[in-house]
Amino acid sequence: MGKAKKATAAAEVSTLPINIGIDEKDRQAIAAGLSKLLADTYTPISQNP
Repeated sequence: MGKAKKATAAAEVSTLPINIGIDEKDRQAIAAGLSKLLADTYTPISQNP
């Protein structure tokens, strides 16, 4: 018997172009700002008993 191959989610996902009216550079800046905001928000919440 041969080994069955398992399909991974990463192998099945294709990247579609993102066109939401915001330039790539601006989207990256927004994503970085949101990431920092969420990290700063999570820290105080996780420190409360």
